[in-house]
Amino acid sequence: MENELKLELIEKLLQVSEEQILLEIKSVLDQRPSASSISDELYSELMKRRENALTNNTKLFSWEEVKNELLKK
Repeated sequence: MENELKLELIEKLLQVSEEQILLEIKSVLDQRPSASSISDELYSELMKRRENALTNNTKLFSWEEVKNELLKK
């Protein structure tokens, strides 16, 4: 599974042409916390959310949807 995920991410990265997106991804990868700094509870929650995202069980919102919702408040 891990190698499949890596290959999928590599394929997606190769399709990205916007430099800002690539810089943001690089920033995330450069700043990722070490495994020891994440509690077991947080790690479990992250894995649950990751699985939901990978299986499309998560509702995603566009930036416009988020912005419009925030502007209503």
